[in-house]
Amino acid sequence: MGENHYKPAKWFQSESEFNQLFPVAMQKLDTRHWSSLKIAKKAADFLADGGAAKILDIGSGVGKFCLAGAYYQPRSQFYGVE
Repeated sequence: MGENHYKPAKWFQSESEFNQLFPVAMQKLDTRHWSSLKIAKKAADFLADGGAAKILDIGSGVGKFCLAGAYYQPRSQFYGVE
């Protein structure tokens, strides 16, 4: 097997890094429709309450909150429904 270049931590360093996960047309929605990573982390920390919670995001759009939440709270499960 070759070297693994999968480094999810880089996607959560900044909004611009995270946005690279999506096509340019979707990236343009960031400032108007998506919560910031800082807010997503704060909400995930609150909802997970330090444990292995199951969290449902209704109206999840592209899934930014679920992706960020799962990164910041890996013991919890995040589900998104659009």
